[in-house]
Amino acid sequence: MKKYRVTRKGKIVFGAVIILLILSFYYFLSGNGEREESLINDRNEVIEIETADTAEENISENHDDSEENNEKEDVTLLPVYSEEEMKTLQEVCFTVFYDPNEYYVPKGSLDKLVRFLEISKKYTEEYIIVEGNANLSGEKIYTDWEKGKNAGYDRALVIKNYLVDNGIGEDRITIINNGVDKPLNIDLSKESLKLNRRSDVFFSNYYCEINGDSK
Repeated sequence: MKKYRVTRKGKIVFGAVIILLILSFYYFLSGNGEREESLINDRNEVIEIETADTAEENISENHDDSEENNEKEDVTLLPVYSEEEMKTLQEVCFTVFYDPNEYYVPKGSLDKLVRFLEISKKYTEEYIIVEGNANLSGEKIYTDWEKGKNAGYDRALVIKNYLVDNGIGEDRITIINNGVDKPLNIDLSKESLKLNRRSDVFFSNYYCEINGDSK
């Protein structure tokens, strides 16, 4: 049997092959690692970009929704009337003038009160303000300020009760008791005192213009 002996040159070649194999294996492993890390980084960047874009889209959508909701709320809070309707709501407001210590609506103002009632039934979204007023002369029996009552309060209450008794919801009516604090004239002449014995009746968005005619 023939024996084979490894020469020195063969040993060197064999060692070189081994080293090349080791280096190739190491390069293969490190290359895969870098590629995996690169892929992971790319995926993270994509996720971050998508997240940022999605956040911007969500903010934009929420902003649009908010504006749309505000527009809807504005539409519901502000009824749309024609110029003629707004003029009617303004003109139907009225003022009642009283004799000393009286608080029932005089006959001369009943027609205005009935007309106001009709319009109140038609425009059910409108709230009603009744301001009661008094003067400093001849009304000493109405001085119970602790209970918030005086001639001005009684005058406003009679009008409110009339509207409620004839079909207007009580929650639509607000009484403001001015007492003697909102006079049209501050002197004590007969005419000025009568101007201050009054009730002003109007819709909340259409203030009653008082013309000073107490007849």
